[in-house]
Amino acid sequence: SAGMPAVIIRELDALVAITRSTQRPERLPVLLAQGRMIHRLALETVAEPADLADVNAVYRELLELHGEQPG
Repeated sequence: SAGMPAVIIRELDALVAITRSTQRPERLPVLLAQGRMIHRLALETVAEPADLADVNAVYRELLELHGEQPG
């Protein structure tokens, strides 16, 4: 999914949905770690600022679900 913001956004959206619906809190750190990896990939490969802003918006949503702050 490197350089493909639509795919990256869908992956992050999926992590948001899974995070919201998980019944096993011990899985949450793995979901957050996966989201961080995907976000790092986006930062390295998505060149278009508007696309990266869209990726960042979904990533912020994931962080907020985990009680984390972007930055």
